[in-house]
Amino acid sequence: MKLAEKIPLLYHRFLDDLIGITVPEEEIARCSSCGLCQHPKSPYQETKCCNYQPFQANFLVGAILSDSSDQMKTGKRLTEELIQQRKGLTAFGLIPDRKYQQNQHQILTLPKSFHNQEEIISQRCSFLHEGHCSIWAYREHLCITYFCSSVGASTGQQFWSELNEMMKHIEYQLAQHFAQKLGITWPENFTEAFYEDHFELSDIEHWGPWHGKEDAFFKECFTLLQELDQKNFQEICFGKSESSLEELKQLALNFEQAAFPKFLRLDENIRFENANPGNIKLCLNSREATVPALILPFLRKFDGTQTTSDLFQLAYTVLYDLNAHVEELLEKKMLLNCYAPDQ
Repeated sequence: MKLAEKIPLLYHRFLDDLIGITVPEEEIARCSSCGLCQHPKSPYQETKCCNYQPFQANFLVGAILSDSSDQMKTGKRLTEELIQQRKGLTAFGLIPDRKYQQNQHQILTLPKSFHNQEEIISQRCSFLHEGHCSIWAYREHLCITYFCSSVGASTGQQFWSELNEMMKHIEYQLAQHFAQKLGITWPENFTEAFYEDHFELSDIEHWGPWHGKEDAFFKECFTLLQELDQKNFQEICFGKSESSLEELKQLALNFEQAAFPKFLRLDENIRFENANPGNIKLCLNSREATVPALILPFLRKFDGTQTTSDLFQLAYTVLYDLNAHVEELLEKKMLLNCYAPDQ
């Protein structure tokens, strides 16, 4: 797929080289058949991976408020409600408050199998409505680039991570530029590390002449974005330095080469031995790999008759992501591409 399918339309005229990059289709992480929801008692049933409150930059908030389409009606209403509540309301945009971030950090330090529904629902995205994103056209960097599992394994995740960092940088630079242009004093300690610790200022001190007129401020930020040309955009976001576009192109090529084959089979010569409690050792000549005994039935199903994607979905019924193990077994030639020359 081309990145034009992933990058929101409002960026396309600024990032024509970026949106032309091609990467493999992410067939494992599918929102329509979310892996996190395959088990009927999964704590993610009501949220999927949207147990994350986005950092909506000021111009993205303005784009939502300025969109009069029926598709954005719900997103606009939810955005207006957040502004009225003034929780996480800053000139950068709408961001998670400190308590939310602390709670999320505690939850994410635990493996998915230890999460409970109450915890996950407490982190539910404010823009999630009836199982769908209500602001999809104006989603932020992580919502553009996040895949819980990639067909390119660690190489695919590296690509998405780099793209995430680029989009985050663009959002921050634009938000800062627009806020300062509209007379907001940008706090010195409010850097791109706002994820870890956003600043504390009183409403009036922070908003100045825009206090009580925040919706108008956000709309004006979006207007300023619309007035930019590609040269202005480049100067604001990257200055005189080169963007990481060439690096992304190389990562995209690596991603293509690392993508899992559509059909895989486990080498029939593999021996299985008991390892430490709860694990099984796979042995093939001088090669070894240790995997949890829990996933052995799923690995045995790699016989070339079911797609790799379908077998990942099957493992998700016990909330298990096969990604790292499939990558390792492919590297050690214990899993084989059914349609490749003899390996």
